[in-house]
Amino acid sequence: MNSFIFDNVTVSSGMNGCSYEVDAYEGAWNSGKGYEEGNKGHRPGIKGGYFPVPPVDSQQDIRTAMSVACEQLGLKFEGASS
Repeated sequence: MNSFIFDNVTVSSGMNGCSYEVDAYEGAWNSGKGYEEGNKGHRPGIKGGYFPVPPVDSQQDIRTAMSVACEQLGLKFEGASS
């Protein structure tokens, strides 16, 4: 199961097209972005691993909680050991 957490999602639809954009504070594309609280500049690299581990990945706890909740609902995941 892949779970992704986004900080911002925008969608537009018009007569001649549509688009979407997702953004995440931890996205590799944000290494050079200015943030009010500062930017340490380090982001997990694109395709840098299936999932980075904490502390680089700050979302591991919520992904685990979502996976456990889904399993409790009876959903089966490919590659799951149980």
